[in-house]
Amino acid sequence: MSGTISVCIGNYGYYNEGELHDAWIELPKEPAEIKAFLEEHRLYDELHEEIYISDYDGTPFGCTAAFVEWTSLDELNLLASQMEYMSADAEEKVEAWCDHVDDPSTILELMNIIEQVDDLPIYGYDFDFAWQKDRWGQLWVDRQSPEENLGWQFLQYNDELSRALDNDGDAMSAFDVKRYGEMIESRGVTACQRFYIDHNVDGPDLSWYDLDDFESKYGWGEADDEDDRAA
Repeated sequence: MSGTISVCIGNYGYYNEGELHDAWIELPKEPAEIKAFLEEHRLYDELHEEIYISDYDGTPFGCTAAFVEWTSLDELNLLASQMEYMSADAEEKVEAWCDHVDDPSTILELMNIIEQVDDLPIYGYDFDFAWQKDRWGQLWVDRQSPEENLGWQFLQYNDELSRALDNDGDAMSAFDVKRYGEMIESRGVTACQRFYIDHNVDGPDLSWYDLDDFESKYGWGEADDEDDRAA
């Protein structure tokens, strides 16, 4: 997924005149490349300046609210550029956050979530055998259900309960780790396969960075000509 967003672009003016020039483009692209694409497909000229996004080939991280027909092409391009720098782990965490906590309503909000991914209250499992392999070569963290992983994680945090179970083999055999994880979930925690989300901890500030900040970090600098920016 990193660094690619495929969108279909249309033009309101031509659409209202009964012409469809919709064409697909994969982002990110240099501003000059976007300008050339729009002109080549008759999607932008002096009399027809207003473009729109007519379709998406999937939306990043399963988000829906921010990806609409009036979403800015320039912002989508900047987002795609930012995504090129993401690790697979960061992608998983952002997708989990958008799925379980907050579906951002704007591209700027989504970019803020991505930029602050290390500050998301999402924590990887580190109980004793989480990353060990079973006899079939599968990691235990992948073999078990998310609820079981969460149960083992929080059992590790509960010293008193852990000691009691360690000292009583029968109690340990009878202890339902998955049910314990489900109880933890009822306290404001979401179990995912390789990490969990703590809803009791504040999430990122969605207005911490503005578009100028992202343009400076992920953009292409000053365009040679104002027309090099998408409409």
